[in-house]
Parts: sequence; C-alpha cells; structure tokens
Amino acid sequence: AVEMGLWYVNKEIECNDSPIDKVILIGDKPPNTLDEVINRRQEHHGEEYWINNKIGPATTYLEQLELIKQKNNKIVINTFYLNGNKAEKVFSEIAQNTGGECKSLDVSNVSDAAKCLLENTVSNILEAINNKKEDLEKGHLVNVYRKMLITYG
Repeated sequence: AVEMGLWYVNKEIECNDSPIDKVILIGDKPPNTLDEVINRRQEHHGEEYWINNKIGPATTYLEQLELIKQKNNKIVINTFYLNGNKAEKVFSEIAQNTGGECKSLDVSNVSDAAKCLLENTVSNILEAINNKKEDLEKGHLVNVYRKMLITYG
C-alpha cells in the first residue's frame, strides 16, 4: 500500500543517521483511502493490533507525504506504476509534488522494465555521489553512465 510505503519513509527519516534524499515508489494500485485502510485493518486483526505492532493509527498517503515534506522538503520521490493502471494519476502527483519523475513500468516486458528501474536507480546513486564531490561538474557521473549505455547497450 502506497500509504505504508510513505509511512516507512517517515520512520526511516526519524531514526536514520544518514539522510534520505531519494525514494523509489513502485505500485500496481492507487493509494488506499482512509476508509479502505480502516476497513482492511478491521478485517485483519483489528485496529488495536496495528497500533500495538508499531504501525500506528490508520493513515493516508497525503498525510504521510505531507509529513515527509515537513521533515525534509528536499526528498525526491520517483514513482513507477504498472501499465494500464489506475495508479498513474496519483503516482504522477506524488512525483511532481516532490520534484521526482513518474514512469510507466511495463512488467510484461521484463527486459525493458528491468532497464527502466536500473537506469533510475543507478542514475540516482551516481547523482548522490556526484553531489558530494565538489570537484565534479553537476551531472557528470550520470552523463558518463548514460554515454556508456548508448555505447555498450
């Protein structure tokens, strides 16, 4: 569930010494509404169970997204929704709201899906490394990586 993924990001922000600057969110469905969260919790052990197991009270993706932005408004969330999916609109909003990118992920073509995820993940890691190196031009490592992809496929 999208709201739980964002809840987890908030927990990591609270108890992680190393700062989070990028998040990758992959989903096959749009976020649950508050009513859906409450109903599903009641169907599966009841609300007290969830609160007592460190999950906390029922929440929505909007609440969790707002908490992320309050704690660190520089966190970029890149989103991937499965093709032909109702999640596209909300995933696009989440990405735009955080300066991220939203892409369709066609899991029927495993090779293309893997390349898409790999490109995004590697680019984000290289960008983070690049930003910590004062002697490198902004975007240098990502540009080198992309040129290698073109050259070597």
